[in-house]
Amino acid sequence: MTDPIEDQRQSFNRWLERTGQSTLAVAKRAGINESALRHYKNGKTRDLRMENKLKIAQTQHAKLSDIFGETAQRFSSPPPASIAASSGVPSAEPPMFGGAVPVVGRAQNGRVIATIFPIAYVEAPQNMTLSGNVYAVRVANTLNMPRLRMRETVLCSPDDPVAPGDDAAIHDTDGEIHLMRCLENSHEHGFTGTIYSNEGKKITIPADAIVNVARIVAIYPA
Repeated sequence: MTDPIEDQRQSFNRWLERTGQSTLAVAKRAGINESALRHYKNGKTRDLRMENKLKIAQTQHAKLSDIFGETAQRFSSPPPASIAASSGVPSAEPPMFGGAVPVVGRAQNGRVIATIFPIAYVEAPQNMTLSGNVYAVRVANTLNMPRLRMRETVLCSPDDPVAPGDDAAIHDTDGEIHLMRCLENSHEHGFTGTIYSNEGKKITIPADAIVNVARIVAIYPA
């Protein structure tokens, strides 16, 4: 089985070679961090933030798939319509069937690793209005007991703002999805939060290591 995330990186490298551009030139034009783009090119980081991929496509006047390959359009949550329109990426689409939310991520050694394609679907709660960006994650450890229990399923909305005190899912560029309680969330400083089993310990994920931050809007029992 091929790795879609690695395929995107290889596609990006082929595009760089084809266009004769350097990571410095691309990053400067897109207004993003050059070292992050260089580390992505060289495979030192597993993935690049979707926001930065969109900025690259937008400033290169190209479709996202022309630079990062076809799977890039299905990865993570769809971008804002204003960016999508200029980068060739579709805006939010409805679920595959009414009221269904895709479960993404597989459990691996107590961690949740994001998957490109859904591994299952769950029914959304009745009378809850959800966008097509909402996804579900199954709890894979006991770090947030008793708030979140093993094998429970949480619904995550990347379209909802995440404020201090909110439960959140943070999808990082290494492909892991972290479930935490928010202390601070900003585009400049990234996400700082805690796990319920050790609320005295702050955990920070830098902004350039985040694919998206989603508010947990519902919890399903195991």
